[in-house]
Amino acid sequence: MMFSTVPNTTLSSEIHTGLQLIVVLSLGLVALFFIKKVHHKIKKNVSKSALGGIQILVTALRVIVLLITAITVLSTLGINVSTLLAGLGLSGFALSFAAKDILANLLSGILLLIYRPFKLHQSIEVDTFRGEVISMDLKYVTLQQKDFSSIMIPNSIILSKIVTIHPKIQTKI
Repeated sequence: MMFSTVPNTTLSSEIHTGLQLIVVLSLGLVALFFIKKVHHKIKKNVSKSALGGIQILVTALRVIVLLITAITVLSTLGINVSTLLAGLGLSGFALSFAAKDILANLLSGILLLIYRPFKLHQSIEVDTFRGEVISMDLKYVTLQQKDFSSIMIPNSIILSKIVTIHPKIQTKI
């Protein structure tokens, strides 16, 4: 008596799909873990005024990783995600266009915090404004003028205009 064995292709494809899901979910978890580790390192080296902006970036990165993971899982399960991707693309375009100035100031703030072209309590001149830098964060640089009024200059303006950095005048005793 001979038995014929017919390969169970359904079971084989289900195992293959299961392995793909495990890989996708593992990569998503690794990306989230990496974001968490980098966030903790950045928190140690950034001033408290910049933590809010950093937290926004970290949250945005986490959402992006979760969205990519979810879309990949749905695609692996055989669900057509092309309309979902098109909708997300249009939504992202509309959101980024609406938040253009906010994103420009945020990215400019990150560059200013990294490169530090001037320091706190240093006198600078931007466009027609001159004063002492009393705070720097991810959105604004605040200057205190001679009449003690404060001016908040958006970081994108500071990076796009000519900035004159005045030396501190040293008084001899």
